[in-house]
Amino acid sequence: MGKLIRYALATFCFVASFGWLALWGWSVSDKSRDFMVSYNSEGGAYHGQLFNGQLHAYFAPKLMMWDEYVVGWFADSRPSPEGIVDRRLEWPLFGPDNRGGYFFPAWYASLIFALAGVGVIRFRRQFSIRSALIVFAVVAALLAMPLTL
Repeated sequence: MGKLIRYALATFCFVASFGWLALWGWSVSDKSRDFMVSYNSEGGAYHGQLFNGQLHAYFAPKLMMWDEYVVGWFADSRPSPEGIVDRRLEWPLFGPDNRGGYFFPAWYASLIFALAGVGVIRFRRQFSIRSALIVFAVVAALLAMPLTL
């Protein structure tokens, strides 16, 4: 049973990785469109916006929102407004914004899901000190990547 769950989780991670990679390729090839997804809840709203391969994710507390809103998921893909495209091309590759959000490239999420899938497959198969050191080095490299870029 454990093997079935492990392979199901690894399959999910690899599918999510390919999905993020496809979203990244789509958004890089069509710089004139935005893809937005948001989830409104009682405490606030979670927003994600994909443009030119960059993902901008942030949380808006209920205090910053309108009084009336509908709870649930919303997705939209529309042409970018005039004049905003040039400004968005200057978005940072990694880093926070002034609204409590964070910028990162969509390929970074793809890389994390792919590594998680490999980690799930390797878990309990041949775990050793060597495996732990390799995982430590990979995680350190992933954390250092935003600093160097």
